[in-house]
Amino acid sequence: KTWEENYGNRKSGLCGSCLEGLRIIFRDEQILLLGTVQSLLESCMYIFVFLWTPVLDTGTTPLGMVFSCFMVCIMVGSALFSIMANRGYTEAQILKNCLIMISVSMAICCYTARPGATNIDTVISFLAFLVLEVAIGMYFPAISYLRSQVIPESHRANVMNWFRVPMNVITCGALLCLHVETISNDKRIVFGACLVLSLLGTFLCNRFILAFRDENASKKGGIDIENDVKSGLLDDVIKHPKLEEVGE
Repeated sequence: KTWEENYGNRKSGLCGSCLEGLRIIFRDEQILLLGTVQSLLESCMYIFVFLWTPVLDTGTTPLGMVFSCFMVCIMVGSALFSIMANRGYTEAQILKNCLIMISVSMAICCYTARPGATNIDTVISFLAFLVLEVAIGMYFPAISYLRSQVIPESHRANVMNWFRVPMNVITCGALLCLHVETISNDKRIVFGACLVLSLLGTFLCNRFILAFRDENASKKGGIDIENDVKSGLLDDVIKHPKLEEVGE
């Protein structure tokens, strides 16, 4: 005999499921902050995916080798995440460091990605992109852990889909702006917008760290009180007169 098929909750329609995810987002400040940080950071990441080729391509640039270097940097970032976690950094602090690194990278590109950039400018842009890729390698394990701690598993996919909406809107808006001749000729404008997004993400990440720390502290306090209560009950049982007589 086999078990019955699990069809999920058939009573909940598409509209009801989406509204429930939205209610969960605005009911919990931690979920709202974390999801907003993810949307801002991933918007910068996807915009970078479309910008790095025109910035680095001088006609003789080995783009395949450049892409391989990016992949290696992601691997380095994942290893760096493990090292930082072992040295006592929390996942929220690592996420903040990722945003700071991306902000620095975008700030550098606001200067080096100018029209008529020299070969030195291109090399500096490449180094800034490597820093960004290391940050992305650190970002994925950090955000995965934080999502598992903050967002209820039963609604995790639904909630995260809502945060993909602003991410896609920002990314598509930036790509459409590249059709404007002024922005197309001077991509520093787009990098400047990414800098603003990453700085905003850093600010919101600070707020998330405080909220996440307070929530964990309250949970820990509740557990300590519960343990104290259980310990007190145990002491009362041990000190019960009848048990003392039995012990004698």
